[in-house]
Amino acid sequence: MAMKIEFYVWSTRQDSRVREGHAERNDMIFRWDMPPEGGHPTEDFGCRCYARALGIEGCWARVRPSVEGSWQTLRSERAMSTTCTLTLVDL
Repeated sequence: MAMKIEFYVWSTRQDSRVREGHAERNDMIFRWDMPPEGGHPTEDFGCRCYARALGIEGCWARVRPSVEGSWQTLRSERAMSTTCTLTLVDL
């Protein structure tokens, strides 16, 4: 069974020759089917960057803390909203 890799982490050589735009992408997650402007690593002329494969599980592990933080905030806001709505209805 083949493993489908949908995501990758942009990685630079982390030296003085790395282009500014590529340095900004370092350690960011991209999808193979949605290339960033200028293309994937190595596609731009002379690019020495490389892509580190990241399966869906690896992607989720990296973004989970920010997603869960947003979810907790959303749950708290909804709970407050529901409480206010119930209070108004009860009046």
